[in-house]
Amino acid sequence: MHKNIQVYLSEYKIRRSKNTFKRFRSYVYFESAPDDRNGRRAIIDTGAPFSIIPRSFWQKKEYVIFENRIPELNTITSITGEKKPCCFGWVRLILADNKPSFSDWIKIPAKLAYTDDIPILLGVSGLLDTHKLVLNGPLSYLVVP
Repeated sequence: MHKNIQVYLSEYKIRRSKNTFKRFRSYVYFESAPDDRNGRRAIIDTGAPFSIIPRSFWQKKEYVIFENRIPELNTITSITGEKKPCCFGWVRLILADNKPSFSDWIKIPAKLAYTDDIPILLGVSGLLDTHKLVLNGPLSYLVVP
């Protein structure tokens, strides 16, 4: 049986900028934050190859961190072009909406930021390549097992 997790089209303001644009969002719960009862808003980015997770959501958990020599996996480039260092690993999360509907645990590869000065971004690998995203304005949803 599949579940539909509603995604929300909302305004997103770029930090330190006057620019805003619309992005699809969902709520996520992280395995590393079991006391988080409200979930966190995350941007769903169909153009990002990997998810990006801020430090506070992964630093308390012993995630598998990959040693890699691929420079693109060791940096995060913001929408303003600013580069920040990161590492690469796996995280487990649950997707949710405000109905409330919840997915099962999903394990995804992600860039793990060394800062909290970035939003949670859900990219293609491990999520959008394995789950169906239906975009239909305010009636958009993600189909999860």
